[in-house]
Amino acid sequence: MSFVNFVLPVLKPRRWDFLAFGLLFVAVDGLDRLLHLGLGPALDLDAGSLQAPWRLLSYALIQPDPWRAAGAALAVPVGMTMAARTCGPAAAWTGILVGAVVGALGHLLLTPTPGLLGASALLYAALAMGTVAWFRVRDELSFARRVDWLAGFGTLGLVLTSLLMPIVGQEPFHPEYALAFVAGLVVTAAWPRHFESVMR
Repeated sequence: MSFVNFVLPVLKPRRWDFLAFGLLFVAVDGLDRLLHLGLGPALDLDAGSLQAPWRLLSYALIQPDPWRAAGAALAVPVGMTMAARTCGPAAAWTGILVGAVVGALGHLLLTPTPGLLGASALLYAALAMGTVAWFRVRDELSFARRVDWLAGFGTLGLVLTSLLMPIVGQEPFHPEYALAFVAGLVVTAAWPRHFESVMR
């Protein structure tokens, strides 16, 4: 399979569900800012979130700024696509949902500050899923075209940007993101291969 098909959800077999999920980050952020909805307090994770279990997922939908919303809209579907090409769409959705919940529970248990919002846990889960997926099918990927090399360097740049942004911003270490990474890694490593992984 060509590398560009491996990473991009817009190519056959198309993953419209992943694209819609990515656009949801931008749409929620845009509507919140444009209409001054103040969704942060309603969606973020806090000490009472276990009484409202949906907040174990909703915290990932509201972003601190438009740049992070755009980054999540791009990076999360790419990681999910790589996982789907290797293990199937059910594995991609399972990995991202487990990563979100594990990240939320890790924050509640390990971090003294009450609030959490943003898709960082999902980004780290998607990064782990994509890494494992690439490792599992690396010998089957083709870089025969220039676009495959461009997609490869683009994906590598996306990964490096995701990893360097917290360092550049001098953000403290978040154990919940490490847990989300491990969750995405375990789900994708344990999931059986899927028919898309042998697509040419």
